[in-house]
Amino acid sequence: MAVNTTATMTANIMLYYDKYLLDRLYAELRHEQFATKKKVPRNSGKTAVWTRYTTFAANTTPLTEGTVPTEISLSSTNVSAVVSGYGDFVKLSDLLIMSAIDPVIESALEELGARASLSVDTIIRDSISAASEQFANGKSALSAVGTTDVLTAAEIRKGMKTLKANKARPFEDGFNGLIIHPQNSFDLLGETATGGFNDVNKYTNSKPLYKGEIGNLYGARIVETTNVYSTSTGTSGSANVYWCNLIAKNAIGIVSLGEGNVKTFTNQLGSGASSDPIAQIATVGYKFYFASKLLDSNRIINIKCGSAA
Repeated sequence: MAVNTTATMTANIMLYYDKYLLDRLYAELRHEQFATKKKVPRNSGKTAVWTRYTTFAANTTPLTEGTVPTEISLSSTNVSAVVSGYGDFVKLSDLLIMSAIDPVIESALEELGARASLSVDTIIRDSISAASEQFANGKSALSAVGTTDVLTAAEIRKGMKTLKANKARPFEDGFNGLIIHPQNSFDLLGETATGGFNDVNKYTNSKPLYKGEIGNLYGARIVETTNVYSTSTGTSGSANVYWCNLIAKNAIGIVSLGEGNVKTFTNQLGSGASSDPIAQIATVGYKFYFASKLLDSNRIINIKCGSAA
């Protein structure tokens, strides 16, 4: 009777490794949850296109009786993004696999999953870094923002006002998203004027929480992450200034190719043939195809804040 081994049950092993990496990958994303998602079908090129129509102004001219009115024309803008591939792998020696006191392949996949997650999140983060900006504490340029120009309830209220003036629509739940660094949430929660802040532990409904959500304020659901865009170059006194992303619906577009899944690759000892003639090297890795695009700069306000923490 044939013996089932890891060599004959490779599909089971790959399914396990895929799930192991994806569990880590999806748990860490923060920016992706506020994006409009699109897929480019297999064998359909690698460019995704979003079309945004220009809103008509009001018509205040009455019709003339018996006269056909003049037609008006549609106007639209296309925004495109080109998908690129990303991936990494690590080599593991046979001696390491046989002598390590931890499951080294799972550990490698865990670290690769964290890298893939950070990569996806950072690609999205960087794509929106040039959106509309608001400098904290009434400052007019990044060079004027210092450690005392912190995120406050008033800054959030001002940003919400701008989004509404831009006619940017909130998400289906009636809220916009706000992604901030823990330094900024420390300043915000320490402010005595934040009486309208609603902590997640005090929510009275059963709506699903965003990943990293800590509460809401003035119609913005606040998500906390360390992976925000920041700089200390060109700021006042070399202060570290953080981009606090206030996001409305259809501000960000992300696109994947084909099925859009992150794929894992595990090559057992000896599978490298002539490149591994005496079965000394195994490899594990991942690959994905992805793009992120700022669809409309008027639907994101980057509130640029220092931090007193």
